[in-house]
Order: sequence, then C-alpha cells, then structure tokens
Amino acid sequence: MEIERFSLPLDAPLATADGTIADRDGWVVTVTHEGTTGIGEATPLAGWTEPLAATEHALGEARENAARHGLERAVDRLDPIARPAARHGVECAALDAKARLHEEPLWATLGGSGGAVPLNATIGRFSPEETAERARAAAEQGFPAVKCKAGADDPAVERERIARVAAAVPDAVAVRIDANGAWSPAFASAVLSTPEADALDLIEQPVGAGAHAALRQLRTETGVSIALDESVVQASDPLALVDLADAFVCKPMALGGLERTRTVARGAIDAGLDVVVSTTVDAVLARTAAAHLAASLPAVAPSGLATGDRLERDLAPDPATIADGQLTLPDRPGLGIEAVSA
Repeated sequence: MEIERFSLPLDAPLATADGTIADRDGWVVTVTHEGTTGIGEATPLAGWTEPLAATEHALGEARENAARHGLERAVDRLDPIARPAARHGVECAALDAKARLHEEPLWATLGGSGGAVPLNATIGRFSPEETAERARAAAEQGFPAVKCKAGADDPAVERERIARVAAAVPDAVAVRIDANGAWSPAFASAVLSTPEADALDLIEQPVGAGAHAALRQLRTETGVSIALDESVVQASDPLALVDLADAFVCKPMALGGLERTRTVARGAIDAGLDVVVSTTVDAVLARTAAAHLAASLPAVAPSGLATGDRLERDLAPDPATIADGQLTLPDRPGLGIEAVSA
C-alpha cells in the first residue's frame, strides 16, 4: 500500500468546524489486490470526519497491517466511525482493484445496475435575490433540484429566500433548503410553519444532530419533509433514525466508506425514505466513488455530486459527464480513472 499527500486549492474559502480552509488536503491511497492496482482517496473534513493528523496516523497503521496481514485485514481494522476518511480511502482503493480485476465498473462490484444519476445544484449562502437568480440559472441548465444554503439570522429572510427561489424555477424543479443544523427549534418553526414552506421539497437538517424531539415535532407540526445529514453521520446506528426523517443524506467520506454508506442507504430506502448521495467537497477519486455508489442504488433522489467546480485543480480529469442535470459514468473497470497527479 502506498499513500501520497495532496493539497488542492478551493475556488473560495470553505467554513468548517475548525475554521475557514482554503485547500482540501488528503491522501491518494494505492493498493494491489491479486496483482491488480486500485486507487482511493482519504480527504478528511473537520466536523465531518476525524482530523487530518488522525487520518494520516490511521493510514500509516493500515499500510503496516496490509504488509503484515493483507489488504482485507487492513480494511477491517479501520473503524468506519472513528476513522471514516481513512477507512474510505483504503476501502475505496481495495474496491477499485477488485472491480478492475473483474473488469467491471465499481457500481457493478457494489451490486448495482448502473444508470444516470440525477443531480441537485448546490447554491451557497447569498442574499435571497442572488440565491433566486442562481437557482434560475441552475434550472435552465436542466438540474431537477436546487439546494440552497440557509442563514440563521432572521426567519423572515429565510421565508423570503424560499419564496423567491420557488418563483424563479419551474414547478417541476424541487426546492431544497439546507440549514446545516444551525436553526433553533423556534427559528425552524417560524420558517417552516408558513405558506412559503409549502414550496419546499425538503429541509435539510433544520436543527442540531441530536435534537430528536425537535425533529419529530417539526415533522408533525409543519408537514415539511425533513432530510437528515449531520444526524446520519453522528449516529452510531443511522437506521435507528428513520422514524425522524423523510430522507437521508449519505456522504461516503463521512460515513466511513462505500460499503457502510450503501448499507445505510439501502436500509433507508427499504424503510421508505429518499436517499441523497453527497460529498464533503472531495477530489475526483472520492467524488467518482460516490457517484458509483449512487448508481448502484435501486433509487436515488437528485444528489449533491456536482461539486468538482469547487476545486481550482483536481487529481485527474473527471471521468463522469454532467449534462441536463444528470451524471453519467463511463462503462470502464473500477472507478474509471487511470492515473492521478497529486
């Protein structure tokens, strides 16, 4: 196993739990399985995964375990909850090698049948007017859903944001708002218990991850569909939360790899929830892996995979094509990425 550090500049600073960052730092993981090489990515993000130093330490231990005990043992020893980014990197590389060995796309190795993945456009936190204009542009590009980042200063501003976006896009385009758990229960109620909220497809993580009683009350009182994101990541058993939500947002880097994420996603779908697959502003290896995961599911809601433009440069050309609001993967073995440059 080989690990190589990379640092990719962002197009704009990104706010995290540890402050604002200007680069996405991580590691390319390269493994060999039965003579076939596979590549993966471990890109931690504060507030979502273990810290950078912990990822590096875990990858070093995994390299030693792979040399002593084999690749499968190295993957198994990485805790997907305590060291999700490290586990993602090594597991992704192992799955890429396995798929290449069998000469099939990664989505097939994961047990799926492939197909195009519908996408949502992600719109950052802007004024209601600018948010609406960006939503209009996304709808004109064919995106079937727009996800708009919310503020937490004034419920009236958030109601205006929803109303302006809904008026700016066709009725067929789903309008989503992402509060990132920043709203209090009272703030959330002031936004969602209003006529403007009727235009929402869903509200993503309106209150904090552990505010289960508030989530249950909001669903009962407002009737607005609730998607859980941070709650899913922070739960030791995400499927215990299915009664609190209408949808799960599943981030493979934060959930500890493709296999655990697929288990969570399939369980949520079986329980009648929608599933959105998303990234943590990852580089092309993890972004493509998440797309393969989405393509392997029996059903997936418009997903947050069109995030490559957040990076000024990447590790390799993106093998997927995005057109008319859909992502299509090439019919090539593994991830479909032949070489990277860290």
